[in-house]
Parts: sequence; structure tokens; C-alpha cells
Amino acid sequence: MTKPDLGKLVLTVGDWSPEGWIAHLGQHVPREDIIFSDGKTPPSPDICAQVKYAVAWQTPAGFFGHFPKLEAILSTGAGVDHLVRRDDLADDVAIIRVIDPDLTGRVTAWTVMNVIAHHRQALAYLDSQNRAEWNPLPQTSAPDVRVGIMGFGELGQSVAAVLKLLGYDLAGWARNPKPDADIPVFAGMDQLDAFLARSDILICLLPLTDETREILNADLFAKLPQDGVTGGPFLINGGRGGHQNEAVLLKALQDGVLKGASIDVFHEEPLPSDNPLWKAPNILITPHTAGMSAPEALLGRMVENLIAFASGEALDNLVDRKAGY
Repeated sequence: MTKPDLGKLVLTVGDWSPEGWIAHLGQHVPREDIIFSDGKTPPSPDICAQVKYAVAWQTPAGFFGHFPKLEAILSTGAGVDHLVRRDDLADDVAIIRVIDPDLTGRVTAWTVMNVIAHHRQALAYLDSQNRAEWNPLPQTSAPDVRVGIMGFGELGQSVAAVLKLLGYDLAGWARNPKPDADIPVFAGMDQLDAFLARSDILICLLPLTDETREILNADLFAKLPQDGVTGGPFLINGGRGGHQNEAVLLKALQDGVLKGASIDVFHEEPLPSDNPLWKAPNILITPHTAGMSAPEALLGRMVENLIAFASGEALDNLVDRKAGY
């Protein structure tokens, strides 16, 4: 069967460097059909009228309103909160999120790295190193450390699989029950408190929805255990910046409600140099790179998905716009 012609395809990738995306997308569709936009300035009206598909990340409000025939948008990142509930997208425009082994592996590696860093007191040792002090600290075993994973989809399950091999005492929390999971999974708001009470290290890999916005707040931090072997709870957020109340996060670190944190995502990115979180105690900050998308790994599957859709097949990884993910 002849592959369908996707026609003109608009590519807009926010503040990422576009060269790699253009080059790798050009391996899958004709280069002349790739219309790059910085998201601020749309193509000419006659080009916009030919575009049915978009590959997009962090586009400004109103951008998609320039494309009257738009049928589907591929998000180049794991999050889709930048695409759902937009006034410039008709209800019938499909949104497709990325689920890819490369992206999953990157997030998993970042998350596991930070669990181990806090469990094995890496920041305390780095501080000792900076002072040239030989300072052995008490060490606990992984089975004695309770790790809670908020969000038990593709990413959460991948993280759990690796941490289970290392012996950590794991539990998950999800919107709906996961009866087939090989670790305990708490479900819904009714079971959130019980989940938090057994989470010495709390990992957030949730999608960002109205229900999860600023879920990492003072009330939640107060429900984390202070009596675990880690000497206090740690937070690892590789989800979205909108999950955390950053003023509360700062205070929790300063007051010792949280013993430490690893944060990859923020309300404002780049994180301003004068933001006090930079100097908060016992925090590891990374610049939204936990799951940095790699065009060479993602675009082949993304275009295959679009070709299947253009051939009348169902889309993989279709976002439920009402649910928000």
C-alpha cells in the first residue's frame, strides 16, 4: 500500500534548538513539506491553509488558530498540559503524547539517580568534599527505605521496575486502581494519605491536570513521615513545575519539613538566577532535562503514527482532552 502524503507539516519547538528537529524530521517526510515556525510568527495564510498536522512544544496562545484544517498535533515532550484546554484548538483536533523507550529511559535514569543520591546522602558527602573533610555517615539499606511513586503510568512503572531490582520498599499512587501491578498501588484521593504516610522518598511523575496542579503543597508535605530511616522525607519532582507550590517548597526545605529535594521542573523556566530555591538547603536542581526529548529517537515513531492516522487507523497515545492526559 502506498503511504499517504501528509502534506505540509508545521514544526514549532519552543525555545529548543530547531536544527536537529528539522534534520531528523526531514528523514521521514519531504524537507519541502516541513514548515518551521518559532511559534510567535505563523507561516503565510496560504501555507497555513495547507497544514493538517503539527509537531509542537510550548507554543504561545493563539498560534494554532492560524491553521483552519489542523487535524492532529504531536507533542514533542512527555507533558501535554501545554496543548489541552486551549481556545485556539477545535475539539476534534487530536493530541498525541510521546511514549517512547528512549524518553522513558531518560526519565527513569534521572529519577533513580536522585533516589540513590538522597538515600546515600550524596549532597552531604559533596559538602564534606568541598571542605576536605573525611566524614563517614551512617548508611541504611534499600529495603528499609520506603519510596512512593505518584503517577503509575509508563514512566512510574519503569522507575518502579529499576528501584525494585535495587531492593527499595515501593508503593505507587494513581488515579485508578492497578490490580495487575507487582507493587502495592494506592488509588484515588481516598488513599492518598495512607500512601504519603509510607513514603520516605516521594517521586512525582504525574500528568499536570486541574486535579494535580500544586498537589505538592504544605498539606501534602505535612503528611510525609518524619520517623523513617532517612531521618525525614525527600521530594523528587520530574513531572511538571505546576505540580509544586514553590514558596511552600522553599519553606518546607528551610524548616526541615522536607529533608531534601530534587527538582527538574519549575513554574518559570529558565529558573531566574535570583530565585531563592537555588540556595535552598539540600536541593538538587536540574534544568528540565530529566526527559529531554531527542528528535533522532522520537520522530520516526511519531511520523509512523501520523501515517497510520492518515490511512484511517486509530492513533496511538491519543490524549483524553477532558482528563488532561
